[in-house]
Amino acid sequence: MDPEYKDLRAYDQYLISLYFIIQTITTVGYGDNYIKTNSEKVMCIFLMILGVVGFISGTSALTTLLDNYDKKDIYLKGKIEVLNDIQYKYNLPLKIYNRTK
Repeated sequence: MDPEYKDLRAYDQYLISLYFIIQTITTVGYGDNYIKTNSEKVMCIFLMILGVVGFISGTSALTTLLDNYDKKDIYLKGKIEVLNDIQYKYNLPLKIYNRTK
């Protein structure tokens, strides 16, 4: 552990560690904290991989959600189009048309 961090309270050490973790995962990398020991390097490698996997998973979930929303919207518009055709062809009363819609 870096001598400047060694004398800090446990709370301060955890806060600095959390700051470094968030900085690494978000790939900001201000450079005000840096790694020195092998254990810190291994931890950073793990966090970087975790950050990439987390970003990919989040992006994939959001894409799937938006894709499903678009499919449902297209499906619903198709049904309304069919209903409009039926209403036009068979002079469906407006009350029945609105209830069905």
